[in-house]
Amino acid sequence: MKMKLFVAIIIVGFVGLCPPRAAAHCDTMDGPIVTAAKQAIAKNDVTPVLKWVKKEAEPEIRAAFAKSLAVRKQSAEAKELADLYFFEALVRVHRAGEGEPYTGLKPVGTPVEPGIAAADKAIASGKVDDLLKGLSEGEAARVRQQFQRVMETKKRAEETVEAGREYVEACVQFIHHVGHENEAAGPEIEQTLQKLERQWADAVKRRDVETISRIQSDDFEFIGPTSALWPKDRALDAIKSGRLDISAFELDEFKVRLNGETAVVHYRVTWHGSFGDTDVSGPQRATDVFVRRDGRWQCVASQTTRISQP
Repeated sequence: MKMKLFVAIIIVGFVGLCPPRAAAHCDTMDGPIVTAAKQAIAKNDVTPVLKWVKKEAEPEIRAAFAKSLAVRKQSAEAKELADLYFFEALVRVHRAGEGEPYTGLKPVGTPVEPGIAAADKAIASGKVDDLLKGLSEGEAARVRQQFQRVMETKKRAEETVEAGREYVEACVQFIHHVGHENEAAGPEIEQTLQKLERQWADAVKRRDVETISRIQSDDFEFIGPTSALWPKDRALDAIKSGRLDISAFELDEFKVRLNGETAVVHYRVTWHGSFGDTDVSGPQRATDVFVRRDGRWQCVASQTTRISQP
């Protein structure tokens, strides 16, 4: 019975696999995370993969590793399924730590975005000059600074798990910066940001300030229809206290513009609710500015403007 359940979990996980496309290499079967997972299984030691996940996620990965080792002893088929189960768990948790969605493991040979491939090549060779061609002086300096941090942390990466995490963090920042510089806002990024917007709206309805706080940066500011400037703590307090009471949101007409690590999201939103004794229901135009930090999108500024009714 347990074996059947385990197989079912694996099958369900692979139903969500996306067709081959340009993707971040951490999702691929020949990428660095799955490679590290294979090494861990061969050594019967989970340590080599722990650098790929946040410290708080370590217990989950240890448990998944132990379960995989126990199941893979049952048969050759069980061994293959158990390995895939562990690969998926590790990549999923790593992606969550980056603030990115998990869309399944990609097959060996899946194309990698040119910018990411170039960043990988620079790390492997220890040379960054090719990446600097065509960049402004200021941007070249930023890329070089990030690359130097990667090289410094790489020297100590195998000393301890924490040193490894520092190296992975440096790599993620460098690869994301280089890989996404001036990219168009493709479908995956648009979907990610739209999902965050809808999660944010749903959290406002439920007065879930923890979720809202994760989506917003610490220095977040909101400018409402009255032009008043609200810092993050004041905005959260209005939601938590119930002064802002929104029963429903309708979001549509999304448009996303991307420039490096910054995204501007325009959309139309219709509120149904009140602020204190004032009815704030009605359509508005909203603009949210998101910044990608350490691979995670957070909103730093938001503004809404009422749409005049004829």
